[in-house]
Amino acid sequence: MPGNYKTILFNATILMLLIASCKEDAPENPCKNQHSTTAAFTMMETFQPFQYTSGWVYYDTDTALCGDITFTAQEINADSFIWQIGTDPKVRNGKQVTVLFPSSVAGSTIDIRLIVIKKPNKLCFPYDVGTDTVIRQLYFVSTDKANWVGKWHGYNIDQPDSIFNIELVWGYDTFGNYYTFMIKGLPFGCSNFTSHFYAATLSISYKTVDFINYDGIYCNNIGGILNTKGDSVGINYSIMKSVTHGNPNDRFNKTFIGKRIP
Repeated sequence: MPGNYKTILFNATILMLLIASCKEDAPENPCKNQHSTTAAFTMMETFQPFQYTSGWVYYDTDTALCGDITFTAQEINADSFIWQIGTDPKVRNGKQVTVLFPSSVAGSTIDIRLIVIKKPNKLCFPYDVGTDTVIRQLYFVSTDKANWVGKWHGYNIDQPDSIFNIELVWGYDTFGNYYTFMIKGLPFGCSNFTSHFYAATLSISYKTVDFINYDGIYCNNIGGILNTKGDSVGINYSIMKSVTHGNPNDRFNKTFIGKRIP
C-alpha cells in the first residue's frame, strides 16, 4: 500500500507539471482585447475647473447646459469618423469634436449621429462589415434648471448630528445686476445669499459648480466645488477661520452632504 501511494503521488505530480507546461506553451488568443467596429461615443460638457480646485468630475451625459460639448468616439483607430449634429448641414470629422450650442437650444433635444468606417478584423469578427452608426440624443436645459438648483437637507461630515438646510440658486445677484450662482445657508448659520460669484470665478455644468473664493466677507468667504448625482449633493468647501482679523488663506476645509427636498 505505501508503494502504491507513492506511485499515485508521483503520477499526480507529473500530470500537474504537464498541464502547467501546456498552459505556458499555449499561444495567446489573437482576439483578446479586440472588438468589432463600433460607433459608440461619449458626450461631455467641457467647462473647465480652476487649476487649484480638486474634485471636478467629468461624466458622460445625455442632459447638459448650453455651451461647449465634446463628443469623443470610443473607436481608437478608424479610417473615418463622420459626425452629424442635429439638422446642421456641416459634417465634422475626427475622433473628437467640440461643438458650441447657444442658449437658444435650451429645452430642445438634438440628435447626435456618429458614423465610423474602418478596415474590419475578419479573423476575429468574420461578420463585421467595417462600418457602424450610433445616434444619441442630447437634451439641453437652461442654467436655472441645472441639477444642483434647489433646496438640500444635510450636514457637514465632521458634525453629522447637526442637520440644516441650504439652497443653491441661479438668479440675479443681491444687487440685481446680473445672473450668478448663489448659496444660502452654507456655512451653517449663514442666512444670506452669497452672490459675489462673478463669471470669472465660476465653472458650471449640469451637475457641478466650481466656485472660487470671492472678494467679500459674507459667509466666511466661502469657496469650493459641488457635485450632484440625482437627488444627492456633496460640497467640498473652505471658509476663513476669522473674517474680521483673519488671513484669507487661513481656512477651514469642510464637506457637506445632503439630499434634495421639495
